[in-house]
Amino acid sequence: LSLTTELIAGTRPEAFSHPCILTDPDRMKTIQKAWNDPAARASLPAAFAKAVTEAETAIGFMPEYPPLACEGIRTDPITGGALAKIDVPNLPFNVYQDPKSGRTYSGPLYDASMQGMYRTHRQNSEIAKTLAIGYLITGRKEFAVAAARVLTGYIDRYLQLPIVAPPPGSPVGSVTSGATRIHGSFMFERVWLENLATALDSIIPSGVLSPEDIRRIGTQV
Repeated sequence: LSLTTELIAGTRPEAFSHPCILTDPDRMKTIQKAWNDPAARASLPAAFAKAVTEAETAIGFMPEYPPLACEGIRTDPITGGALAKIDVPNLPFNVYQDPKSGRTYSGPLYDASMQGMYRTHRQNSEIAKTLAIGYLITGRKEFAVAAARVLTGYIDRYLQLPIVAPPPGSPVGSVTSGATRIHGSFMFERVWLENLATALDSIIPSGVLSPEDIRRIGTQV
């Protein structure tokens, strides 16, 4: 509560310990101790076991970082028809066609949507959080290492993602729209960043990230 209040007030606490978003250091140690004691584990909520299973499933995840993260365009602006990729020989770029009108389109915004680039970035953030929660519960460092792999991959990539403005007619004045790197919506980019922030906060106690890694994630992502 103190951390939240000070941040809302526009100030930064002089010092605080990690984790501080999903839990606190003492509670984390209590949970990890119970998890690693077979007799005490049975007393933990069933959701903990489910979260660990999800982290175990994700531990081999290798993140991909498409060059765009916006939602892009996947329909014809006039007919509303869903675009489909077509094979055009000898062209060095992808071509998409509206089956209703026959019109064709190409370019980065069409690639972003048709290739699911935003969904890939969203998956990165969700899996980083899943792995970090696995670490919080179990203390298993391999979960933290896998989450750190996702986080550090954005250090030199996030600021290279193009800022994409909302399309004409979008309610630019609202709190959910605007020029962003992720999706093209403040709301979606916030969710993406919250996942990464939670992952970062959760794995700092593991020691898998260097102080420089932590600083760069904080300033460049």
